[in-house]
This record gives sequence, C-alpha cells and structure tokens, in this order.
Amino acid sequence: MKKIIYVMSLLLVSGSLNATSIPPVLNFLPSCVASNQISVEQSDTYDLKDTEIQESYTDERFNEIRQKYILQAFNDTQLKAAKYGSDGIIINKVNALHINRDVKVYGELARPFVRKVNQFRIVVLAEVITFCDDDKSLTQVTSPYNDKGRQVNELTVQVLLSKKEVNLIDLADKFSAPDSNVNSFSAYSIKIGDDFKQLESLGQESARLILSDGKIAYGYGRNLWFILENKMVVKIIHNTTILNSHGKNQIVYSENYDAKRWVTSEGITLKDTFDKVSENLALESEGDEYFVKGENSRLYFSFDEYMPYDSIESEKKVNGFSVTHRDYLGLQHTVKYEEFSLEKIRKILTYENRKINTDFANRIYLNKKGVWDIVSPNIMLNTKDSVVQRVKITEAVSGDQSERQFLELLEKLNIPTSKKDFLFRYPDSHDEFDIVNLSNEHYTLKAAFESHEPEAQLVEMTVSFFD
Repeated sequence: MKKIIYVMSLLLVSGSLNATSIPPVLNFLPSCVASNQISVEQSDTYDLKDTEIQESYTDERFNEIRQKYILQAFNDTQLKAAKYGSDGIIINKVNALHINRDVKVYGELARPFVRKVNQFRIVVLAEVITFCDDDKSLTQVTSPYNDKGRQVNELTVQVLLSKKEVNLIDLADKFSAPDSNVNSFSAYSIKIGDDFKQLESLGQESARLILSDGKIAYGYGRNLWFILENKMVVKIIHNTTILNSHGKNQIVYSENYDAKRWVTSEGITLKDTFDKVSENLALESEGDEYFVKGENSRLYFSFDEYMPYDSIESEKKVNGFSVTHRDYLGLQHTVKYEEFSLEKIRKILTYENRKINTDFANRIYLNKKGVWDIVSPNIMLNTKDSVVQRVKITEAVSGDQSERQFLELLEKLNIPTSKKDFLFRYPDSHDEFDIVNLSNEHYTLKAAFESHEPEAQLVEMTVSFFD
C-alpha cells in the first residue's frame, strides 16, 4: 500500500508482537508501508509537581510544562508501540486536558470527598508504522505532530473546516510582528492615542471583544490587548482578566505574541523581580499599584508572589503590564454580551433551526476549529453563511462563575451534567477516559469531563453538524 489514508480513527489489528527497539516518532510520512497497520491509544494522567504548580502562573511556563508532559505521553506511546516491532509511529491526535480544581472522589466504602487536583490528562492516538521491505524512505509531507509534540499538519478529518478559516491562522503565524518593546507611552510599536488603523501593523487579531463600558478590545495571542475608544488606542494591557484562563485557551498559542517576551528599554521583562524593577526604573506607587509616569500616560507593572526553590520566603515578580492614557487609570474591563435566548440554542442543538441572523460583536478569530462567536460566557457558535456549523457549551470563558451556575445552564438546555448520565442518555457513544464521543447522520459530539469517574461533571461539549 503506497499511501496511508488518515481518518478519525484506525482500528486495524496485527499479530506481530516481537519487540525490537523503541520506534521513533516520524516527522514525515513514509513512502511505503506494509499493508496491515495498527492504531494505538495511550491515556495517561500526570500530576503536576509542587514546583511546577508554583511556576505555572505564566502562560509561557505553563506551556513549557504542558509540552513536557505531552512528550512524556509520546514516550509512553512509543513504549506501547514497541511491542509490535515497528519502524516508527505517526502521532495523529493529541488531547491534553488540564484539570485544576477541587474534584469529588468516590470510594466504594466511603462517602464522596473533595480532593484538590492539578494535573494533565493526555490521550495520544498514534499509528504504528512498518516500512515496506524494498522502500524505507520518507516523503516530504509532514506528519500531523512532530517529535517535539508540536502540531504541524492537519491530516486527520476536520469536519467543516473552511479554507478561509485555516488561512487566518496561517497568515498570523507567517506575519512579521513588530518589536515587543514597551515604555510609558507605547507597546509593540503602538502608541497611546494612535488611530485603530495602526493595529494593522500587528497582523490578524486573535479576538475582538466589546466591553461593558462600550470600548472595544483587540487581542493578539492570549494575553496582549489593545483597548480602543472612538477608534483611538487608550490602553494596552498584557496578562489581563478580560478573558479568564479557560477563555484564553480558546485562542491558539501565538509565536509572535505569546512565545516572544515583551521588554522595556531598561531590560525589564516578565518574571523580573520587584527589586530589579525598582532599581532600574523611576517606580512610583499609589496603594498597591506601581507605575512609571509618562507625559500623558503611565506604564503599570503587575506583580505576583513566587516561591523560589531555595527559600521559604516568597518573592514578588512581574507578571504583566499596562500602558494607559492618564484619563483611563484604574479601569476594570468586563465583556458585554448581547441578548440571545436559550430557546434558539435548544433549536440549534435539536437540529430544528440552525440559521441565525445575528452579527455577534464578540469573536475569536484564531482557533483551530475556525472563527467562533462568543454568544455568552458559556456558549460559542461557529457559523457559515448564517448557518451554525458548530456549537460549544463550555465553562465560562470570562469572569467568575460558580459550578452551580454552570450546572443550572446545562439543566436548562437539557444537557446531562455528569459522565454517567451522559452515557445513559447516549448509549451508542464511545467512552474514552474523560472524553465521550458520539456520531450520527446529523452531527458529531465531543463531551469533555473533569475526570474519568462516572460522577465526573461536564466541562465542555462541542457539537459539529453535517450539512
């Protein structure tokens, strides 16, 4: 067989069980493979170490830790594949779910109790490859994931993913971003008071949000936001709470604005100590706020407490900044949502009426599944020609929401709240650790739960429709 056909899952079985060596993760597709291939699934749970929990307060360090455990899961998958005496493996899919919450634990002899967990649940789907005897070469076509754990190609089936949507991420990745310099009146080449057209120098925005006070927020990456009023930049913020951590994770990681650190002309950057900042800048304070004055603006630094390895005392370090016009000091920013009835969502979910005419103001542009309109803190829609293609019901992407509030929303939409109830409602669904998948002639459904336990609560559900 000269070609490999990639589908959502390959479940072919082989009787070869002679382990020889650990097969490598192939970065490129093979030119020729043996006729019978094997698909393996590796599910692992990795508890974060105390030092990693302390370090993971920044997106940069969090992603480093996440990547570490993905690579560990790759290694576990390679060990599993070694039983088949293969020449290599191709990673088709990686699902890395971060759980950081109080979880109910159900024992056989005791009442449920609450345990604090901070862990990654990682599921890897891989194809075990055996080369043809007469051709062991590789093509120039990249595999879906490389051996560094990075997704570089989407060869698995992606329902209703339009070319236009793929190109947005493509364009953003290839865009040459400006220098990440920050001072008391500008950041990333954008000055306080600049016209909104100047934002074009930053490339495709990751998200656009309408704030409760009528201002507009343009996001780049997961943490950099430019606040506009009357088409003029009035504030630039890094590491803000406009979107919470769950909301930020709806946006693809940006090499330009997440991986690349901002820096002041004095060399101050993320995770520098308070002492270093105060020694190198004319730092002033009002209450618990620290800033450097400009002519008509200020540069604020936000700090967080960090516990060094070799000390019992915490250390204050930089975790963000804001450059703001003097007329907009101390403002908090929350997202404003439009009115959209739950009845419309019910009709969409029941396939009764997927057509909508609303042009939503809050939108995430850079997501691997396409452009998403944020209808409410818990509901996101992906549309094409005013017809809903996907619906995502999820924990709140902005603000603070109690567990009870989210469960009440699920109940109003007649969505099962626990994994046990979900499997009972949909007996034909597939239980894959903390993920449940369902497919029929109308749609595919993916439900993510806080753990694999039967009583685990729903965290997120995505329905993708077939036209």
